[in-house]
Amino acid sequence: MYDPIDNPRYGNSFDPTFIPPERIENFLSNNPTFKVETNQLFKRAWELFQANIGEMIGFSLILLILYVLMGILSCLGFLLIFVMPHFGAGYLTYFYKYKAYKGAEFGDFFGAFSEYGGILGNYFIAMCIPILGLIFFGVIMGVTGFDPDNLESTQETIFVIGAVVFGILIQILMHTKFFFAPFFILFSKMPLGRAISLSWKASAGRNLRPVLWMVTISMIVFIVGYCLICLGLIVALPISYGIYFAFFEKEIMDKLQPVDETDDLLDHLI
Repeated sequence: MYDPIDNPRYGNSFDPTFIPPERIENFLSNNPTFKVETNQLFKRAWELFQANIGEMIGFSLILLILYVLMGILSCLGFLLIFVMPHFGAGYLTYFYKYKAYKGAEFGDFFGAFSEYGGILGNYFIAMCIPILGLIFFGVIMGVTGFDPDNLESTQETIFVIGAVVFGILIQILMHTKFFFAPFFILFSKMPLGRAISLSWKASAGRNLRPVLWMVTISMIVFIVGYCLICLGLIVALPISYGIYFAFFEKEIMDKLQPVDETDDLLDHLI
């Protein structure tokens, strides 16, 4: 058992393991403005990693092994697709428990499996949209009679680079629009549709740029770690997800309105 941290910001009736969804909805209804402070995000992500370095390295090694298996064994790789999103979100549940309590346990990395359907659904929807975009791109080429095989070498190179850039941009945009959904699903027990709807709302308008920039920073960290092979990913994975959590922590968790002292604690428990 953990001893809850005494945090007067939320009042005595705040359950650190569950943010009432109406609190988030009310907060977002006021159209808050998000701000990215890159140095602070890296600082907080490093603090989370350093404070739990043993658990972080151990869990990252598990993920690294799973990534390798996905590349070697196609059959097993297909099955792992249905659990990899939950392993990734495991960093978020661990960080959240660490913030809410005086410590966290290794088993908290597997907390995302408690919301298996929501996390998996969000992942597949976020992935399907870029795929549909690439299919649409291919249909347009077919309708216009565009044939890459007839291109000269320089033109072909430009075409390939353009297609890759297009795919990456769509992927980053989807990560941005779906960014908040896992947090809402895991920590507020929101239904998938509501979580995605609020995530799109939270990353719209003036907030699109800061969320987009934060997601881009996190992805760059992951790519750098991937280029450094094993040792790089062991650090890059927790830092990348730590940046995600640091942004959510600063821009939403720490800005939630205090709980009314008349609230009944039982209303917020599962």
